[in-house]
Amino acid sequence: MTNFTPPEFESQSIENFLSQYYINQILETYRRIQKQIHKRYKMKYRLTEVYLPVERLTYELTIVYEDEVKREIETTVKTPANVKKYYKSLRNNIKKSFESKKTKLKLSKLCIHNLHSALSIHCDGLDLDNRFDDRPDSMIELEPRYTPKKFYDMYNQGLITLKNDNQFNGTVVFNQWFPYSTYIHNTIPYDNSARKNLIKFYKDEEWYRFGEEVRLKTKNEISIEDWNHLCNSVEDTNLLDKDVFFGFSIDKILFFGSPGTLSVWANKKYHASLPTKYWSSNRINLQFETYRVKKGIQNEI
Repeated sequence: MTNFTPPEFESQSIENFLSQYYINQILETYRRIQKQIHKRYKMKYRLTEVYLPVERLTYELTIVYEDEVKREIETTVKTPANVKKYYKSLRNNIKKSFESKKTKLKLSKLCIHNLHSALSIHCDGLDLDNRFDDRPDSMIELEPRYTPKKFYDMYNQGLITLKNDNQFNGTVVFNQWFPYSTYIHNTIPYDNSARKNLIKFYKDEEWYRFGEEVRLKTKNEISIEDWNHLCNSVEDTNLLDKDVFFGFSIDKILFFGSPGTLSVWANKKYHASLPTKYWSSNRINLQFETYRVKKGIQNEI
């Protein structure tokens, strides 16, 4: 296995992390792009993701919207003029909030989220360029063929609340971790006919891939203490299935809270959205991910 740095960052909520100035500017960017989409397609499509610049300002931004049949469509739009006002200071303020003499960071992602549905258990870690390829007959074939171009030493990730219309909106963070971005579906059998768009562990599959295994897996059902904690944190316990959490233990449950609140945790850790009765269109966050910069080897482990 590659010598990946274990997740060290403490999962936590930080109130008033982002000032009202930035909240207003980011929501204005979202509004202007939403207006562009409505004008282009003559339809009020839901704008689910807006990728803001992490380095230089570009003429266009990549966005994702949801069409009339709930498909997610990726396209580009003209960068709203107001992005220039805040993107540099926003980017610098985020990374400097977590830097120290020993830890220097860069942002790998800065994205406005208004997701169309809850996210199941996953970790964000490193992305593989060929992750959309068909599954091979043997997972052993994955080890030499499927590796990222650069091994970024991912550090932390966060969701900053911009709008929140439900006090139960939040994220459950687990102790288990994996260096590559993957999903775990404990109750869903693998379906060879299903469209592949993500790397997933399905029901009864071993949590091993690309020469790596999921760290700290319990091999047991979720503990009574953790299950009660989870049940006491959601809007409706009927939305939970205990079998989904087999092999997991809870690190922290973080609620989105009021605008400006940051929920942040170590990037390689598995996590999931807390389920709610109704998924609203006013659950807007700014998501970021960071990686360590090492002197002399800026991007790689």
